[in-house]
Amino acid sequence: MMRALAKDGVVEDPKRCAYDPKALVGTAAGECGTFTAADADIVRNIVGRSAPSE
Repeated sequence: MMRALAKDGVVEDPKRCAYDPKALVGTAAGECGTFTAADADIVRNIVGRSAPSE
């Protein structure tokens, strides 16, 4: 199995990363307020991944 993270901890290929930004929904995002479902969708669009099926 190929790894998505390099040895330095940086994601080399976001499309192979299994992390779902939806896990951040409801958490503080500094002065920007709270991380929302719309924010999670934006992150998914940036890395070119669809939402995982539930």
